Amino acid sequence: MRFNLKVYDQPPAKQPSQAEVSEAVEIHKQGDLEKAVKLYRKLTKKYPRNPQLAFLQEIIEIQQDGWQDDIPLVNDILVGNKGLAAANRVFGGYLLGLKRSKEAERFLLRAESDFRRDPLYLYHMGAALADQEKFETAEVWLQQALLLNADFPSTYFELGNIYQKTERLEKAVACYQKAIELDPEFFGAFSNLGGTFLRMMRLKEAMACFDRCMELNWDDKSIKGRAAITMMAMGILPDAWKLYEYAMPAGDRTKHGPLELPKPRWNDQDLTDKGILIWPEQGIGDNLRFSSCLPDLIERAGHVIVITAKRLAPLFARSFPKARVIASDEETVEMDSFEYHLPIGSLPLYFRQTQKDFPNRQRYLTPAPEAVEHWRQRLAELGDGLKIGVCWESQLQTADNRQHFCTLDKWEPVFKAPGATFINLQYNLTPETLAKENAKYDTDIIGLEIDLYNDLDGVAALEEALDLVITVGTCMSDFAGSVGTECWTLLLDWCPDLLGTDRLLWYPNTRVFTRHWDEPWEVLLQRVANALEEKLTPQKTAFQAPASRNAPCPCGSGKRYKHCCGAAS
Repeated sequence: MRFNLKVYDQPPAKQPSQAEVSEAVEIHKQGDLEKAVKLYRKLTKKYPRNPQLAFLQEIIEIQQDGWQDDIPLVNDILVGNKGLAAANRVFGGYLLGLKRSKEAERFLLRAESDFRRDPLYLYHMGAALADQEKFETAEVWLQQALLLNADFPSTYFELGNIYQKTERLEKAVACYQKAIELDPEFFGAFSNLGGTFLRMMRLKEAMACFDRCMELNWDDKSIKGRAAITMMAMGILPDAWKLYEYAMPAGDRTKHGPLELPKPRWNDQDLTDKGILIWPEQGIGDNLRFSSCLPDLIERAGHVIVITAKRLAPLFARSFPKARVIASDEETVEMDSFEYHLPIGSLPLYFRQTQKDFPNRQRYLTPAPEAVEHWRQRLAELGDGLKIGVCWESQLQTADNRQHFCTLDKWEPVFKAPGATFINLQYNLTPETLAKENAKYDTDIIGLEIDLYNDLDGVAALEEALDLVITVGTCMSDFAGSVGTECWTLLLDWCPDLLGTDRLLWYPNTRVFTRHWDEPWEVLLQRVANALEEKLTPQKTAFQAPASRNAPCPCGSGKRYKHCCGAAS
């Protein structure tokens, strides 16, 4: 690797001359970074606090950090003799393009005194800070950029992203629309505007944005995946499932890309006397949900091989005894043992084409009976009353998905319900952390002796033993639904899993509580608390004798009491 490197030819006083650094520069141009940095450090001892030498060494550090093939010609970064501030600005902007926002911020800040009135510089600073979720400071920089140049669409786009991630969706819409007004082919603005409309339950407008994106770039498979999610929220099946297939090669359905096998993907061919391999994708909850289609597949196929996460393998093996279940990374599969393969998330395309295709199946996973009995006895030791599992957040929270979860303090009305014992299903809490949470919020959530992250077979057994599970949209909802336990799941109203209904068709035993994007969590959880109080309140007897024999009979017959239920008295 060679770099066309230039060094400043007008060094300040007591700075190294061009000749002194020429050897190190030549070594750097040739790509021998280790030797070059040694020479730079040698010069630094002679000329301490020299900014040019420090800058050159920092570039090498960036290159040595696994990015040397992504750094363009160093000459383009140093921009000749325009000065160190310009070099820092250019290099900061380049690092921002590589999504190395923390490093980009460091270099950009060094150029602030020279470029404080440059709108593009201000935009870069705002974008670098926003990428680190420093939203409040980033917004200030971007607003200053707009004061200097109100016609730069990318500034509105970045501001829209900040507003979206901080739940100011109306402002986000306005910014994206302004970016599109300035640039009618701004693909990213249409995409994010569609995502914002989706969260606001403005589904037709969201779909129009994604349609425009597909017009601008039909080859973008990720957009087809987002359009599929919108169609699911609208209940447009099976077209949503067909479009959902594009999300697989885009990487939106798996972190590792689609599994490449020397066998064809199944496309509804006859499976009589044929084998099919089903492989996992996405998270634990997704695999639990889509596994509800496995009984349908097993009925049609000669034999089914299911690869799944090691943590799920015992539960799947017990639940689908007619299939061969393999824990991923633990067992090899013979290529001649199957004719077709399919990711598990593609099964609904063939078995859940309409809402009517969802069976009224109360359960389809089978925890170990002895484990269920163990947990029933353990829960009984906690006293009388309902044993209710609770889960309020996900371990994998980001600015993009934070709106799905809430903090424990919002649950106060629920925990005040009399006659209930609350069991922790929050898998990212240690006993010590749970104790701190209980002390902080004056709650009494009980943590049981189970590894909620790794012992998923045990989690399934525990949830079957519980009387009720109340949870946000995490895999704990899927566990409850799949083993037949009553579950109350708290979702946003645009959740695609609802498939255009007010229920989770996957789980007939699950009751859904939804909230609009601008409804406070406290309001939703008060509704949950009211429903729980109603559930826990002893019901009045269905029959109460009327005060008068001539009063209408309470059975609803329309007769007087003395001629109906009271006739024999």
